[in-house]
Amino acid sequence: DIKEKLYLQLLTKREELLMNEPKIEAAAKVIDQAWPNYSPVAPKPKKAVSRGVLIGLLIPIAVIFLKRLLDTRVHYRGDVEQLTKTPFLGEIPLKENVKDHAIVVRENGRDSVSEAFRLVRSNLEYMKKPDSKGGQVVMFTSFVVASGKTFVCTNLATSFALANKRVVLVDLDIRKGTINKVFGVKPRIGVSNYLSGSVESVEELINPDLIVQNLDVVFSGPVPPNPAELLMSNRLEEMVDYLRQHYDYVFIDNVPLGIVADPENVKRVADTTLFVIRANKTDKRL
Repeated sequence: DIKEKLYLQLLTKREELLMNEPKIEAAAKVIDQAWPNYSPVAPKPKKAVSRGVLIGLLIPIAVIFLKRLLDTRVHYRGDVEQLTKTPFLGEIPLKENVKDHAIVVRENGRDSVSEAFRLVRSNLEYMKKPDSKGGQVVMFTSFVVASGKTFVCTNLATSFALANKRVVLVDLDIRKGTINKVFGVKPRIGVSNYLSGSVESVEELINPDLIVQNLDVVFSGPVPPNPAELLMSNRLEEMVDYLRQHYDYVFIDNVPLGIVADPENVKRVADTTLFVIRANKTDKRL
């Protein structure tokens, strides 16, 4: 009975709705027709690529800028010429697969290193004082150790000797001696013996024509307990004066400047001081 009443009620409601259907108005109204977007809203490839390229350029630029800002080392000759008015004699390229202090200059050599030493040789000849008596005395030094000072000194002396100049190479690094390693000898006497008075004649110190003709060598000798005091003695001036009268050039290989007092004691006998600056090693502030 309950089901019958409910069924009749729903039928009645259905008939009423069917009768009132034409009178019902739609509550929704179309304002604008929809249109499809065939390109994706996100991600946008062009924007992502341009942003990535920009970031990729800014990062290395920032790294290079900071690296150069914090780097105080000398890299090329322009760094030296910008900071000082001292005459720049030349550049020696770094030759790979060459042992330390090796002599690479060869007669009639056409490699870049031999040509570079010839250029330095020509420029150094212009540095000779016109009124100087006897040969020119050149002292080689640097600001830091391992700057290639001995390498430049020995090869430049060899280059002068190959040009028929009488050259003597004097090792005044009497604290450890480096030139004897270049020639592979262990001399019994040297500069320290003469300065101390145990050897009277300068001729006894000279080792003639060790590798090429016209190139003589004076080794440092035994390591003394008082090297600074020996270099202050008058016998150093007597030895250099003797060499000056018998050679066109006297090359003095000395220790780096500022580490010990030896360069300050030796510079009084030198006509020219040649500083060896090594790229990527020597500080610009020096």
